[in-house]
Amino acid sequence: MNGIVNQLLADKRFVIAASIMLVMAVGGQWAISALKFALIKEPVPWPAGVSVNEESRNTSFPKKLGPGNRYALVESDGELARDKDGKADGELIIDNETLKILGMGSSGDKGRIPQRKSNWYLSRVYRDTQAGAGSPYKYYYLSITYFTGGLDTVPHVGERCLSAAGASILSQGSQMVVVPGLPAPWDNDGDKLDFRRLLYNVKRSGGTSSHQIQYYIFSLNGHPESAFEKVRVGLMNPFNKYVYFAKIQIEPYWAVENVDETDQRIQEFIRLSMPTILKTLPMPSDIEKLESAPKD
Repeated sequence: MNGIVNQLLADKRFVIAASIMLVMAVGGQWAISALKFALIKEPVPWPAGVSVNEESRNTSFPKKLGPGNRYALVESDGELARDKDGKADGELIIDNETLKILGMGSSGDKGRIPQRKSNWYLSRVYRDTQAGAGSPYKYYYLSITYFTGGLDTVPHVGERCLSAAGASILSQGSQMVVVPGLPAPWDNDGDKLDFRRLLYNVKRSGGTSSHQIQYYIFSLNGHPESAFEKVRVGLMNPFNKYVYFAKIQIEPYWAVENVDETDQRIQEFIRLSMPTILKTLPMPSDIEKLESAPKD
C-alpha cells in the first residue's frame, strides 16, 4: 500500500488534482465559479469505426489480431466447452444483471448509443494459431471495458473482484511490457507500458486448485495508467469536463503450468494486439478537440 501511495504523491497530476479538490472543499461555490470547474462530466464519443449493439457489446472489434492474423477469435461451438449452445465459444456475452453491476445497459446508457457516447464492453477468447494441439498457451482471454460520463469510481478491479470471488492473490505488482508502434502518449517511455500483473490461485471443485495470471492497464482520457487510484483521481479532476476510462485485461484461458513461460506468452499477445486495441479508444487529441469546441 505504501508503494502505491508513494507513486501517487510522485505523480504531479495526482497532487494537482488532490490540491484542487481540497480547495473546493474549503472554498465551495467560490472555487467552482472562479476557477471554472466542471463538476458535471460529459461523455466522450468512441472513435470512428467502433460499433456497439443494444446489449452494450463492441461488435466491430477485429476477429483476427497480429501479423499474419496470428490470433483468431474462437468462432466454433464446442471448442472450449463440451456443451454446445449454437454460439461462438469465444464470444463471451455478459448477462443483464452483471451489466448493471458494471454500470452498463441502463436506459440512459442505451440512449447514448445512437450518439456513440455509451459505455461498452468486449469479452472474447482468441486462439493462437501457431500453438500446437494440446498446448497450454493456445487460448487467451481479452476484455475491454469502456466507461464515460458521470464517473467517480473504478469498478471491476482484479485485486478486489478476485478476492470477492474466493481467489487467493499470491503476488501483485507492476510489469513492464515492450510494445513497439504505439501512438503518443503510449510511447512516452520508450515503448514500455506499465501493466498491473496479478498471480492468483483459484480453488476448483473436488478440492483442487490452479494458478492464473492476469495483466491489465487503464486508458484515462487516452493516457496509460496502471493504478486504479490514479484513474479515480483523474475522473474527479474538476478541470476535465470530458472524461472516459477503459480497462484492458489479458490472461490465459487455461490454468497456468509454467509461470515464466506464461508471462512471456501473455506479453507476446499484448505486444501484437495492443496497437489494434488502442484504435478503439479516444486519444488525448480527441479530448482536446472536445474541450476546445465552440460552446452551443
